[in-house]
Amino acid sequence: MSPRLFSVRASHLCLVSRRVFSEREFAQTSNLGHHMHDFEYQLNQEVQLTLSAEKGVVIGRAEYSTGTKSYLVRYVTADGRQAEAWWDEAAITDA
Repeated sequence: MSPRLFSVRASHLCLVSRRVFSEREFAQTSNLGHHMHDFEYQLNQEVQLTLSAEKGVVIGRAEYSTGTKSYLVRYVTADGRQAEAWWDEAAITDA
C-alpha cells in the first residue's frame, strides 16, 4: 500500500471515529442535560451548612448514578479560615 493511500484511509478512519465518538458523547450529554434542573441549589447560590451556622457559596455541583447530588461549597469556617468542601444535598440548606 502506498503511503498516500494509507494516509487517506487513516484520515477517513479518524473522521469516522470522531463522528461515532461525537454521536456517543452527544447521547450521553443529552441524557444528562435534562437532569440539570433537578439540582436543588444553583451555582453561586448562598447556602448554609445544616449542622452549623457556617454559610458559603455553591461553586460546583456533581451528580452520580449511585448516590445523591453533591455540592462544592466555599465557606468561612467558625475559626475564620476559608474552606472548600463537597457536601451532600441533605447537608446544606438555603441561607
